[in-house]
Amino acid sequence: MPKLTVQDLSVQTRLGCTAEERRVPQEVRVSFELDFAEAPPACLTDELKGTVCYGGLCEAVTHVLTTREYNTVERLAQVVLIELRNRLPHGTRIRARVHKLKPPVPGLVGGVVFELVTPQSSTWAWAP
Repeated sequence: MPKLTVQDLSVQTRLGCTAEERRVPQEVRVSFELDFAEAPPACLTDELKGTVCYGGLCEAVTHVLTTREYNTVERLAQVVLIELRNRLPHGTRIRARVHKLKPPVPGLVGGVVFELVTPQSSTWAWAP
């Protein structure tokens, strides 16, 4: 199954369970995997119109995460998933992962990660 992975997009967002924690933007890293039912036409044509623009997807995710505040990493992941789903061909399976690097928990040095996955549909169509 063809897959495109975007790894560790760094975004400064206002995230936390208290207003004080959300006051200063903090880094989260967003990763996502896109599973396609068939290989994109760009594999054969080497033309941009036959692929998904991951730069545009990164811009869209960055925008949605920097324009408001969030209480939970779970909501952040859901917002990322929705934003990607709205910009991708129907049938793309999406795995969205949000990594909060420095939660205010004593001794938690690796951060916290939340991940959501959409089911893959049996239908697929590349836009011309």
